[in-house]
Amino acid sequence: EGLRNFAFSIYDLDDSGSIDRFEVEAMVHELYGSQWRRSRLARQTLKELASKKQLSRAEFVDFARTHPALLFPAFQLQGSLRTALGGARMWASIAETRA
Repeated sequence: EGLRNFAFSIYDLDDSGSIDRFEVEAMVHELYGSQWRRSRLARQTLKELASKKQLSRAEFVDFARTHPALLFPAFQLQGSLRTALGGARMWASIAETRA
């Protein structure tokens, strides 16, 4: 949930409180890099969002939860960083402390 909210904050480029189609496209292009056109998941996600003019924070978080492909590269990076910076056990301990 935290990563989804963080992504919303980063990609609500105009601080309008919602993410429009252009901001979602910018996010997908940045997260998938030059591979976005070849990624079936990225193209499918953009297609599903094409009918929506904008998403509120709650709508974005819900969409990202039900469509994990949207933030898949970010979750991969998060996992790699956790492994490289202390290991899974340390991060699980930190998460328990926060809860």
